[in-house]
Amino acid sequence: MKKILTVTTLIIAIMLPNFALASLKNANEPVFSYRILVSLGNVGDYGGYDLKLFKNGEIELNELKIGSCSSASSIFYALPITAVQEIYDIIEGADIKNIPLILDNGSKNGIVSSFGFNYTYINGINLSITNENEIKEEFIENAHYENTVLELFNNIGQVFLQYGFELKLYSFEIMG
Repeated sequence: MKKILTVTTLIIAIMLPNFALASLKNANEPVFSYRILVSLGNVGDYGGYDLKLFKNGEIELNELKIGSCSSASSIFYALPITAVQEIYDIIEGADIKNIPLILDNGSKNGIVSSFGFNYTYINGINLSITNENEIKEEFIENAHYENTVLELFNNIGQVFLQYGFELKLYSFEIMG
């Protein structure tokens, strides 16, 4: 009987994608994270949100308040492992290795966005999709990087949307 279990376990391990095997070991590591911080407003007002999608499919959402060091609330949701795998594949397929960790579009204050794509973390202020032909030459390269990051974010958002979650730069909402 022991031999059969070993063979069965081996067959299951071969059939599972590498990501699924890794997720069993490191379920508490985020595949994707996003945090937005609002820098202007009254103490106690909405200050953004912090979202983490873990390898096991758990979504941790924290609403942030202006002037508070801790989150106002923590809410947990879940995505199926197949959705997490799809997001993982989208991130792995993106060409982000040459993008600077801090995007500089000339903004000195405003809405701060922090993206976590597996183990790559990218930050920027007042990010937006930009027509690279319509901006100052000194910011063209940065505009290209911003567009790449935001396109990746939007592609991930499409997966969330399939499961009833609307992931936007400024909010995260449950559909329906």
